[in-house]
Amino acid sequence: MFGQKTIKNFTQNPKNDILAGITVSLAMIPEVVAFAFVAQISPIVALFGAFIIGIISALFGGRPGLISGAAGAVAVIFVHMIQEGHAKGLLFDTPVENMGYFYLLAAVVLMGIIQILAGVLKLGKFVRLIPHPVMMGFVNGLAIVIFMAQLGMFKENNKDLFGQNMRNTESKELVYNVNDSDNTVRDLISGTKLFSIQGDSVININTGEAVFIMSNNQVFDVNTKKVVFNLQDNGLYSVKDNGVLKSTMEGEKLYIMIGLVLLTMLIIWGLPKLTKKCLLH
Repeated sequence: MFGQKTIKNFTQNPKNDILAGITVSLAMIPEVVAFAFVAQISPIVALFGAFIIGIISALFGGRPGLISGAAGAVAVIFVHMIQEGHAKGLLFDTPVENMGYFYLLAAVVLMGIIQILAGVLKLGKFVRLIPHPVMMGFVNGLAIVIFMAQLGMFKENNKDLFGQNMRNTESKELVYNVNDSDNTVRDLISGTKLFSIQGDSVININTGEAVFIMSNNQVFDVNTKKVVFNLQDNGLYSVKDNGVLKSTMEGEKLYIMIGLVLLTMLIIWGLPKLTKKCLLH
């Protein structure tokens, strides 16, 4: 009796509420992950955020038209801000990784305060002034942005000779000259021989030890395994790191990715129909 009374006080229709919860949660997962890719944040962060807002909405209740899940409009707006935060965090004397997440937290708190003030001042009525074509154009544009963002998921990171993610490096300034006639690396000003090239290895002439390894026109430091120079036009150039080098998926990986996309679309399309039939019975 106690259990039945507790359930009845909690919900008048357990079956419908449970089915509705399952439907929303399963449909929400791919949506949240998609918006995370758009905002360029970790899907784990997005999933935690959706879970917390869902719990809050369940405990305190909501109203028709209230968004209590992933919002694509917010994801699109936050992209540049998060990128700016990440970039500024790396400029400190002690670099702070993922500083864009702190920007995101502050923006969300500020957004909540503005929404509370809008509710207290009853500013919701002004939404009616937004023309319907503007709203439709925004939603359709958002769909295009989400679609374009997810195309990047069909690419995979290339690997270098150390098995690490290959870096896309851009040549900047000439540091050393490379003499093809005797396979030596010379000082740019004095022309002094500093290194000799033996196969893919760059040997220090004084110590006889390999200090660099060459692969795909990139020169790696043997100790740090990082790209330090680009080999180009008979010279070694300093580099600018432009991120990870990616290529389009092929073969089995591509087929698995397409299968997962189709499965996600099937869940989003078919699950509401299935639960609707269960509710009617």
